[in-house]
Amino acid sequence: MKKVSLNVWIQLIGLLSVLGGLIFVGLEMRQSQQIALAAQQQARSEVLIDMINTFSEGSEKFHTTIEAFGEDLYLENDIS
Repeated sequence: MKKVSLNVWIQLIGLLSVLGGLIFVGLEMRQSQQIALAAQQQARSEVLIDMINTFSEGSEKFHTTIEAFGEDLYLENDIS
């Protein structure tokens, strides 16, 4: 059996380090995307809550205003 040189071991460690770094960056990007989507959903929810609060302070009904937009307006399941 051949003895593996130190150079080969160093290259293997370097390759594994690069591979580990790429996996880490991929996971970090995935987490960043999930945070961005959550922030976007939060902003949409805040806008909807502000709309509802505005209507509750006034005399106009929220549902009658939403019905004026038509049947193609969906408030739930907006994000796939």
